[in-house]
Amino acid sequence: MSIAVVPWWVPLLLATRRNLVPGLVLQAVALALVGAYYLLPATRATFDAVAHAKQSGGYWFSATAGIIAGGLIPWLVQAGRGQVERSRWLSDLSFIIVLWAWRGAEVDLFYRFQEVWFGDGHDVATLACKVAVDQLLYSPLWACPWLVLAYRYREYGFSGTRLCQTFTWSGYLREIMTVQASAWTVWVPAVTIVYSLPSALQFPLFAVVVCFWSLLLATLTTKR
Repeated sequence: MSIAVVPWWVPLLLATRRNLVPGLVLQAVALALVGAYYLLPATRATFDAVAHAKQSGGYWFSATAGIIAGGLIPWLVQAGRGQVERSRWLSDLSFIIVLWAWRGAEVDLFYRFQEVWFGDGHDVATLACKVAVDQLLYSPLWACPWLVLAYRYREYGFSGTRLCQTFTWSGYLREIMTVQASAWTVWVPAVTIVYSLPSALQFPLFAVVVCFWSLLLATLTTKR
């Protein structure tokens, strides 16, 4: 009995189609927030308060926001759905906290570098450069590969031995491609919207979008 080999592009197409609607919803939320900032003066005080908290908190703010948005809220949803084994709640939550604290601070640092490289303008050329570096270099070459590896390590019960026993470069690259296809569906429009805000508000908007994205990431990298 022969086993059909699925072409490499099929998971990419399926991932893109599956995440099209969630991606559009996330982008609509992000766009609504940006619209509120620029078009509704009554909301400016709230945005200014968030910007002040970000500037005064620095990397502590970004690490904490990363934990809450990217880690804690999605983890509570997964735990409530029974997707996290009760026997490893503590270890799993600890891992998620460390992972997303690092991820939050890392993205904040990356956004600061983007401002140094391309300035803080919101013109088409500046936005295009930032989005290109974000989605064509940073995401596929660094952010996506190590997040996939981290979630796979989590999926195998934090066992490096089990991870190594099942690891293949072809499978790893295939998983990265699937997750990256989903990421582009969500993040190419999203980061364009993020970079259209003042620097102090870019990371807070990223945190809003990443809350839903991390739930999607956990689903894409879960074997069960």
